[in-house]
Amino acid sequence: MGNIVRIGSEALTGGEVNTPSPHTLGLSEAASTENLDPRVWNGAKTRPGREQYGIANGSDTGIHGMKAWTRDAGTSFVVARIATTFYDVQSASWASIGIGGTSGEKMRAAALNNILVIVVDGMSPSKWNGATFATITATSTPTEAKYAAVYVSKLILAGDDANPQTFYGSATNNPEDFTATNDAFSITSQDGGGDTIQGLAAARNWLNIFYRYYTEIMTGTSVFDFRVERLVDRGLVSKTGYVSTGDVVFFASDEAVYMVVRG
Repeated sequence: MGNIVRIGSEALTGGEVNTPSPHTLGLSEAASTENLDPRVWNGAKTRPGREQYGIANGSDTGIHGMKAWTRDAGTSFVVARIATTFYDVQSASWASIGIGGTSGEKMRAAALNNILVIVVDGMSPSKWNGATFATITATSTPTEAKYAAVYVSKLILAGDDANPQTFYGSATNNPEDFTATNDAFSITSQDGGGDTIQGLAAARNWLNIFYRYYTEIMTGTSVFDFRVERLVDRGLVSKTGYVSTGDVVFFASDEAVYMVVRG
């Protein structure tokens, strides 16, 4: 069972400071603990900040989702979406790999067994293996999904407008198989209510299912012992307001940012 921790509620304003050298701290800046150089014993100094990965797309349009992915063979990709087009972003080019979904909606993606599954509003779940982009057509695959995660070697999907309170799990290590007889599953955790799933975040030992006004947690390792419980009566203030890393999940609710940790 996870523990919920309130970690902050102060209003944050302002933008990125990019006028000084990335090696120095300005008078009104605080050191980033993530990017702090510990070798400087007599003061605070940051490492170089960032570098440009690739060329500009040229569309003068914002990016509607991005996913970094490394296949088992060690090949790395960056997949991004602009309007209705999905791109394989390389250092010197943006190569279109597919088109689909509602224009401008945010894409999400999750990788399992050398397949990147891409979901977005208005599109059937699709797959990309680094070469071919195609719709997942296996039996029992949800007709639409907006959210994706991987938990205990299963692809988890949610966000089907026809079943907005249901999340689906694939067969183990097979993101293209949603057949129940192959240990796939679906769970509808709030029959008849009005709140809908707003996001999914997987940690090593649990899955968080976010609604607008509350958050659930699923534990277990197989269809035989999965257990879903309400974690807290706090939900997502934004459909993009969550992130997971290892054994921690962060999400933004109306009045604070919360951290879910293992109990």
